[in-house]
Order: sequence, then C-alpha cells, then structure tokens
Amino acid sequence: MANYREVLKNASFENDGYITPKIAQNHGVPAIELRKLASRGAFVKKQRGVYRDPHYPSVDEFDYLREAVLTLGDGAYITADTVLQILGIGNLNPRLIHLASQKRHRRKLPDHWKLRKANRSERVVRYNGIPAQHAADALKEVKPYVMPERWEVMVDQAKDEGFILNKHYKELKEQL
Repeated sequence: MANYREVLKNASFENDGYITPKIAQNHGVPAIELRKLASRGAFVKKQRGVYRDPHYPSVDEFDYLREAVLTLGDGAYITADTVLQILGIGNLNPRLIHLASQKRHRRKLPDHWKLRKANRSERVVRYNGIPAQHAADALKEVKPYVMPERWEVMVDQAKDEGFILNKHYKELKEQL
C-alpha cells in the first residue's frame, strides 16, 4: 500500500504539480497530513491551501493563474483580459489578475487580484488547463476599456485562431 507522500505525489501529477486539501481528501489523505508533508519539504506552500510538488516541472508561464484559481476553490475561473492574455489575443499585459468565484471570500487576497462574483449563466471552459471565461464573453467584458479599432482586431484574431465560432464573431461584430 502506498504511503501518503506517494499518494499525494501521484495526485499532484494529475493536477499540474499542485495539491490542495480538497484534492488530498479526495485521494483519501487527511488535510493535516498534507500540511505535515509540506512542513517536511515534500511540498511547497504557494498560497493559502495551495501546495506544489517541487519536483514537478513548470507547465508554462501561467502557473501563477493556476495557483490563483486553486486558492479561490471550486467554481473559480479567470476572466476578462486575463483570459485574452493566455490566449495571446490583443497583445495584452494586464497588471491585475481578473478572477470570478461563486463563493464569498472574506480573507485578504493579494492586491493584484481583482475578484468578482461569478455569473452562473457564464460559459466556463479550460484554456491551457485553467478554468476560464469563454473568449467571446471575455471580449465583451473588455470592450468598454479598449479602443474600438483595437477591440475589432482582437475579435478578428480570436476568430482566426479558432477561439470563437462564427455565430459569436457575428454577434461581437454587431456590437461595433
């Protein structure tokens, strides 16, 4: 039978190197055992309730977004220009990480996180393995903050790269 360390190492490989108390419990490991293993160096604490296997290679330059979503828990996802950034649409470099969550968060979050309540009707997909607002919805959300010419180029780019369907493209073009 595998020990807790082996079970959590395997679980972390299923989650891009990350482990949370909930993931640990889903694999039959008490949360306290995860904290004990972290205190012994088997995992590195990244955020409150988010640990990383130090031997797991970085997936890509967006690991910090995985950490943010895992910190907020189930139902959390990235939104707005953060979505467009990971898709490479519009050459954006946002200063804030835009996130949505269905849960209320009372603890202090990092200053560079901008959190809003998740809209239950909003489409949530995965881009690079990260839960995210659909590209068409992200384009709608950033429209008021982007020059019209630049926004139109972003819509064209999203269609050309296959992130939005023709029906979304037509809908967005009508908003110009």
